[in-house]
Amino acid sequence: MNYPMPNLTNVPSIYVPGKVRTVQSPYYDTYVVQGGSNVGGTQGIVQMFNQVQGVANTTWPSGVPSNITNMTQANQLQGGESFILGSFRIVPIGMAEIDLVTFMQNFNVKLIIGAGNFAYGDAPAEYWAGGAGSFTPGTGTAAGNGLADPRAIVPFDIDPILLTDGVNFRVRLEGTPFEASALFWLRVYLDGQKTQPAQ
Repeated sequence: MNYPMPNLTNVPSIYVPGKVRTVQSPYYDTYVVQGGSNVGGTQGIVQMFNQVQGVANTTWPSGVPSNITNMTQANQLQGGESFILGSFRIVPIGMAEIDLVTFMQNFNVKLIIGAGNFAYGDAPAEYWAGGAGSFTPGTGTAAGNGLADPRAIVPFDIDPILLTDGVNFRVRLEGTPFEASALFWLRVYLDGQKTQPAQ
């Protein structure tokens, strides 16, 4: 069948040259622990969203790669950006199943926004379903948290949170440290709509 081409003068677009644009794209950060090392470090507290893409740290001495985080500043948005936070989720990727179970049993996860320590999300790790990945029981490897379905997440649809540049935010993993039996790879997503300056 032949379909008529749309009249481009009447079709709205999220991309308009020289204008502010909106993007449906998450912010993400990844926590990686090698097998034999402690998940949670020595204190049982891990702060996420403080890694900056391309900037070296102890885990990534050549600079944090783009598959680990897309943050351009630690714990806040870059200038001129705003973000309507619509959901918060955790996705384990390829870790040992026993490590995922131990993490869920031992750790609480908090979404903290602002200069204080007020948590806008505060629940054990398994509550924050990832809606991604796949999992095959009996393999000993966990590659998902909840169903592999984008609807299997915890939305903030009743109370979305507006983040603007200059507002601090972070995710804290708090619990009892344990030794990872294999590579421990955990990604945290903040889903929502970005508003960015003109391109």
